[in-house]
Amino acid sequence: MEEQLLEFAAKALNMSQEEVKETLTQDGGLEQLTQAYAAHVKTVKDSGYKAAERKVNKAWEDKLKADFDLQSDTVGTALLDEVQDALTQRQPKPETKELNEAQLKKLPYVMQLEKKLQEAETSAEEKWKKVLAEKEEAWQQKELFGTVKESALGIIDTLKPVLSQDPAKAQAQKNVILRELEQNYRFMRNGDEIVLLDKETGERLDNENGHALRFEDVVKKHTTSYYDLQVSEQRSSSARKPDEQAPSVAMPKNKAEYVKLLSDESISAEDKMKLVEAYESAQG
Repeated sequence: MEEQLLEFAAKALNMSQEEVKETLTQDGGLEQLTQAYAAHVKTVKDSGYKAAERKVNKAWEDKLKADFDLQSDTVGTALLDEVQDALTQRQPKPETKELNEAQLKKLPYVMQLEKKLQEAETSAEEKWKKVLAEKEEAWQQKELFGTVKESALGIIDTLKPVLSQDPAKAQAQKNVILRELEQNYRFMRNGDEIVLLDKETGERLDNENGHALRFEDVVKKHTTSYYDLQVSEQRSSSARKPDEQAPSVAMPKNKAEYVKLLSDESISAEDKMKLVEAYESAQG
């Protein structure tokens, strides 16, 4: 666990594990690492906000140039000066004086543009925050799945499904179950326990009695949906006859057909196991 925490800290701080260890041995080392991480997060957020801000600014600048037919590389407040000149040329000039900045800001068209700009800035900031939150969640899930994978493989080995005698093929068969878990669930740690969450909503998944689904039960469900469990000494795959080694269904032509066959409830678990062996072998 200590080694995993050290690896996590090194990745989060973009430092080597040795640098993290050395810093922690110094007086105030933990505070240094905490400040370094805070600075890193602020840099990421600032850069994202500036990119979103520039995108919004470019949108209203392009709109102004198009509306007033301005062939100009001017941006920002300087562009408003050019717009003011364009407005002045389009409207009858007052006999006494030209529009000043205060008068320009009172024009309905300019006020409407300012309102749209404020709305666009708010929308861009909300979208940026959502994207950042999604990226952080995806990163956390990727880190956590290493633990999920290790626990799932331990449960699979305990169940003793009937797998290929070839270690590489057996691992490929186990990977089918791991992909099922990764594609259908999100995960959360509660101490040493792995909590299953809905893939879309992030809500905790409960059984029919309202209790949290047990990770072990879900792994077993996916394992037995593809493979039979050993009930006696497993026969050597080399002792099978050729027709026993091949599935009764035709070899799929692509990944989509492969996935469809695996989800077909009319195909037996034994034929699914043979199909997985044959398909994974053909894929190299």
